[in-house]
Amino acid sequence: MKRLLLVALLVCSKGQAEDLGKISQTYKIAENDLAEVFKMRVAKAVQNGTWAKEMDKQAKKIQAYVDNPTGMRLPTVRNYSARYFDPSITLDQDIVDQNKRVIVPRGTRVNPLDRISYNKALCFFDANDAKQIEWIKSMCLDLVTAKAIAINGPVMKVMEDLDARLFFDQQGILTKKFGIKAVPSMVRQTGNVFVIEEFAL
Repeated sequence: MKRLLLVALLVCSKGQAEDLGKISQTYKIAENDLAEVFKMRVAKAVQNGTWAKEMDKQAKKIQAYVDNPTGMRLPTVRNYSARYFDPSITLDQDIVDQNKRVIVPRGTRVNPLDRISYNKALCFFDANDAKQIEWIKSMCLDLVTAKAIAINGPVMKVMEDLDARLFFDQQGILTKKFGIKAVPSMVRQTGNVFVIEEFAL
């Protein structure tokens, strides 16, 4: 009985391993290499001028952003005001030395102006406003004592017109940090705090 079972298994396995022949007509793989297809498309685009047009389009988009970057829109100051800004922070973790000894414990309130001084005024303005441009001309173009920071508008054109170095507040980081609410505004250190002045023009 065991021999009959073994023979039957061998016959079945042999039958499953046999070449059953062609079921239908076969074809060679005729797809082009993807890299070659890409090269051909690029070559065609270069030849018919499409590539140059696209590159020119992208270059103009980049230049337009550089000339007039995305900025923040803030209201114009109506009345002069001044307020204080305390840059102190509360540590959320211990500060340790190389030997893991705690130098400043978590929860300590630290004011950077207790240790360092910032002797430049920061002048925030909108480069779309001619009056504000005149304001920075008279108040903030001396790089030794001030930095003129545009929050919006064609900063590159204004730089060329004034023949002066200006800065742009990318993503409104400084504007948000100091809580600037309207322009033009000036931020100056006084003691261990900053004073933020808003100027009505």
